[in-house]
Amino acid sequence: MGNGCECKVYNSLIGLKELRKVRGLSATIAARLIGLDEDELIMYEDNPEEIPVLVAIKMACAYKCDYDSISFSNENNPTRV
Repeated sequence: MGNGCECKVYNSLIGLKELRKVRGLSATIAARLIGLDEDELIMYEDNPEEIPVLVAIKMACAYKCDYDSISFSNENNPTRV
């Protein structure tokens, strides 16, 4: 079940860093939109499986993407939050 934010970037899973870059956002700006420190955002991009669900939802809304479309895994078979 999504969060009401539509993702018009891809029809498949996309990684957080890739999605941020597709949206044209720097880590600094994205972190401000989400309510994180830039270091936290970068840590979550590097370790997406550690993102709390609430933060994942905030990221999805900031990136205008349904969180069901975002990969929250570093593995070959992405998982969804």
